[in-house]
Amino acid sequence: PQYHPIYKEYFKDIKSIEKIDAHTVRYHFAIHNQELPLITGQMIILPKHIYGAKGKTFGSDFDDIAVASGPYTIEKYDYGKYITYKRNPNWWGKSIAINKGRYNFDRVTYKIYLDPVAQREAFKGGEFDMQLVNSSRDWALDYKGDFVKKGYYLRTEFPHTRIAGMQGFAMNMRKEIFKSRKDRAALAMVFDFEWSNKNLFYGQYTRNDCYFDNNPEMKSKRIATGEVKILLESLRAKYKSSVPKTALTKPVGAPGQGSSAERNIKVANALLDSAGWKMGSDGIRSKGKDKMEFELLLAGPGFQRIAEPYKNNLKKIGVHMTIKVIQIAEYEER
Repeated sequence: PQYHPIYKEYFKDIKSIEKIDAHTVRYHFAIHNQELPLITGQMIILPKHIYGAKGKTFGSDFDDIAVASGPYTIEKYDYGKYITYKRNPNWWGKSIAINKGRYNFDRVTYKIYLDPVAQREAFKGGEFDMQLVNSSRDWALDYKGDFVKKGYYLRTEFPHTRIAGMQGFAMNMRKEIFKSRKDRAALAMVFDFEWSNKNLFYGQYTRNDCYFDNNPEMKSKRIATGEVKILLESLRAKYKSSVPKTALTKPVGAPGQGSSAERNIKVANALLDSAGWKMGSDGIRSKGKDKMEFELLLAGPGFQRIAEPYKNNLKKIGVHMTIKVIQIAEYEER
């Protein structure tokens, strides 16, 4: 952490580390955070006799071949240009059942490109064999045409069932305008995912229905039955305001999902009307001393193209959203 600002911020709540015995250490945390044990478990264990050797400074450019225990060893490299791994025939894990059928290449080379355009053109020129694409725009526009038609390369998608990450708008429920579930539903349903997906993401995104999206074993796809229904009924009996009746009568989904943008705007206006938010002469709703306005904080400009159409739809229901883009360090602090 002392050598890189990202790790310094990430591990800042680890107050101290105490050695218990030859195989045990105890971490002391500065705050209560249920995620900290998981964050701590992500720390990489490095051999002190290598990286802490006399004359070595880990924070400087350390270009010695790393000590590792995986299926490949480093065969050769040119710092900043490429690195080649060679399969280790004596690897300790090759006979373990979980590794059967894996690590089949004798040699793997990773080439380093600092410019994504140069990388893409090098791929088209046959300088390397496989290119991972994580941009919907690039996938839709840059990897097609004669190169595909003539079979110079294959466009292949690899479906998986890992729990997928999520992107979304997190509402600060310490703010008065976000405390009511009805108000939050009104704000959420005017985000037009279908429009954004078609016009910004080339139709390649799917909307998350739950935090276990993409995992068929954990994701709920239909109305609750059996033990799940019993659990929801008991939770609704105890926390009626937090567990809506629709949790028992409808499949999971975002507010307004599957309805047209025009209908969602109409429903959102009705929800805010019923909640007592009055439309002002300035086009912004208010209730008592509170105005229906808030700031959306972004850690970079990339999400701004998604936020602007959302801002326009919020305006149609009397909500004013200000978009503020700041640096990642300030974002973490805020």
